[in-house]
Amino acid sequence: MAKVLFFTATSAQFKALSAKDENALYFITDTGELYKGSVRYSFPVKQVTDFPATGESGVIYVSATGEAKIWAGTSYIALGSNMVDNFVSAAERYVVTDSEAGRGIYTGMNPGDIGILFTMNTGSQLFVRLTDLVDTYTADNTAAKGVAVTVDGYKISAEVKVSTEADNQLVLKNDGVYAAPLEWQTVK
Repeated sequence: MAKVLFFTATSAQFKALSAKDENALYFITDTGELYKGSVRYSFPVKQVTDFPATGESGVIYVSATGEAKIWAGTSYIALGSNMVDNFVSAAERYVVTDSEAGRGIYTGMNPGDIGILFTMNTGSQLFVRLTDLVDTYTADNTAAKGVAVTVDGYKISAEVKVSTEADNQLVLKNDGVYAAPLEWQTVK
């Protein structure tokens, strides 16, 4: 069975070692790095205020603004133009206008389409039409003879049908259905 040694040291102390025991684990206290002998086993990412003039190979340097670079031996290589998060910063109910319909993020949309406009932290936007989020409803009133249900876009309507048969006492008024009193119920 192999014997494993554990050491703690600062980065300067570790670099100053002329020989490293390849079976020892070195915990670097000021940088949070872990080495087994001379091989780094820690995640090689360092946050920096300014990128050093020369970096260490295999280390990803990230600035507080989200810029990330890796040292390639003679110069830095940018890992992305900006690594700022792309989380949603705002979401609002939105109605597509005539001039927006069919263009950009509103491709495939019609004027008057209602949806949610998401704005990301980066300023980019995403529009999701509400009808894409819910099932489309259809009216099925085959069993109902007295009520007609219709669906038109975002509107669901119900209408009471009043029979036109002779002697019908029901009348459809502006405020609802009216049932006229029967003659035998009228007090004289």
